[in-house]
Amino acid sequence: IPLGTPQSKLEAACEKALEPFQVEVVQRHAQDQDRAIRESVLTVAPFIFPWGLAAQYKDPALAAVREAIAQLPVGTAQAKMEKARDEALQPFLDAHQQRERKKELIDVGLREIFSYLLKLQQEWDFEGATAWSLEREVKDRIRQRLDADLSGKEPEEAVRKKVRRFVREEFPEDHERR
Repeated sequence: IPLGTPQSKLEAACEKALEPFQVEVVQRHAQDQDRAIRESVLTVAPFIFPWGLAAQYKDPALAAVREAIAQLPVGTAQAKMEKARDEALQPFLDAHQQRERKKELIDVGLREIFSYLLKLQQEWDFEGATAWSLEREVKDRIRQRLDADLSGKEPEEAVRKKVRRFVREEFPEDHERR
């Protein structure tokens, strides 16, 4: 710039020379803010897990959250990041809920064994064996069968019917009818 250039032209030249630096500062600030929001959204993810969620499911769930958030462009609003996090977690939460329901259904089924054996004792001759001893004899096998057969979506009455069938299969025709 030649000597004697008016003040306004000098200021304009300074502004033009500083413009790339100002843009860089704004971009870096936006990136830092974006990074902080992403970290905040990721930090909350483990606290969304139910208490009983096993560690073997937490790592894949967190990886899915990280991937979902990483796919969002820089500058994405926090609400959209939270929504992406929640959507990535939902299949894991649903699967956990189904596993928990399956456990509940297995317990419902196992409680059916004794009462059904009491009923069968009125009709069948178990040669002096008690409902308690018969229950102990078959409970583990029926638990394994329920674990293999149930998805966690069955109604309780269907599980009870299945257990009654399993009990009859455990004590086939070798017991005489009274």
